[in-house]
Amino acid sequence: MTGRMLRRLCALLALLLAAGAALAEPAMPRVAFEEGFAPYAGEWVRFDDGFKLYLPGDWVSFEISQDEAAAGMFYRAGDGDAGVCVMYMRAGGLGSLEDLAADFERAGCGGIELLDINGIPAVGLEREGDYRGAAFFHPVYPGFALVVLVSPPSGEAAKSILSSLTPDNSALE
Repeated sequence: MTGRMLRRLCALLALLLAAGAALAEPAMPRVAFEEGFAPYAGEWVRFDDGFKLYLPGDWVSFEISQDEAAAGMFYRAGDGDAGVCVMYMRAGGLGSLEDLAADFERAGCGGIELLDINGIPAVGLEREGDYRGAAFFHPVYPGFALVVLVSPPSGEAAKSILSSLTPDNSALE
């Protein structure tokens, strides 16, 4: 089996598992994104992990330091006043969104809620005054969660960036 076939099979399996989980779990509030409602002129940034974000077009991406990479961060962008970072987190024994939510709550985050963001089951979270974020299980590697954090946490731009979290299955092909 080629690597491409294996990636497609994994993506299909992830979609089937997500569909089964969606049928088994109660409905979560759905967040839908439309580019025209973003309070900024933006562009889509695609990630190899099967998702994309609509970020302000004038933001620049920053080089990740060794310490940031060791902490799981693999993307950071902003304009000096606001920014976003994306990172991996080992999911360990966390098997459900409820487990993931409880883990963030134990870490001191508030505003915890289970959401469906454009078809991605996610945990919404906030660290008051610091950041607002969304965490979700990796679509292919269930032992990992992906976390998107936006700072500052208030304002329409932060809400818009997080609501733009959208599946990008073309990255998994």
